[in-house]
Amino acid sequence: MSKIAQLIYLAWLLCILILFYYYFGKHINRFDPSNISYEVPDLEGEWQRLTEEILGDFKTQRDQVYVFHWLNLNCNCAKYAITYIKSLHLKKNNVSHVVLIPEYQSKRRIELPDYFSVKIVGEHLYKETQRLLPSSPAVSIYKTGFSQISYVGPHSGGNLCGKGTSFIELTLNNIDHGFNPRYMNYQQSGCFCKW
Repeated sequence: MSKIAQLIYLAWLLCILILFYYYFGKHINRFDPSNISYEVPDLEGEWQRLTEEILGDFKTQRDQVYVFHWLNLNCNCAKYAITYIKSLHLKKNNVSHVVLIPEYQSKRRIELPDYFSVKIVGEHLYKETQRLLPSSPAVSIYKTGFSQISYVGPHSGGNLCGKGTSFIELTLNNIDHGFNPRYMNYQQSGCFCKW
């Protein structure tokens, strides 16, 4: 291979690496980079209080499961999370999916399955969740028959956006079998932005 061909190949490879970093790499980090999970004394209790505040807007039924998808639509990772959420096919009679987005992003449109609802997070609730939710996209799962929240953390494990073990399916399976995992999953790495 000639020197010119080698230089062209190296330039091409460098461009590919830069593009990969720009689209994927810069958002690959820890779910909780600022260690919120260690700073909030009663993290589970705070999530319980916050969930009950959100549920105040819904007509709740006994044994209803709420899957709250927390999305910062300004984050590149959100589009992968939306694609991932759509691919799960999690439509069940006792499960309500609610996508929560900050009020300042409320004019943006997102395509979701018909069994999803969208709730706009007002400024008060947004500030509250910033204390508890380090990153987006994220999910919290709550069943009205349990006295504690079942799951808070990323949608799935793995460094690639929307790839890896589904924590949603795992949690819903546990709930279906009468077990509340009470899992605060703040130690994952993946595609995340600040909530």
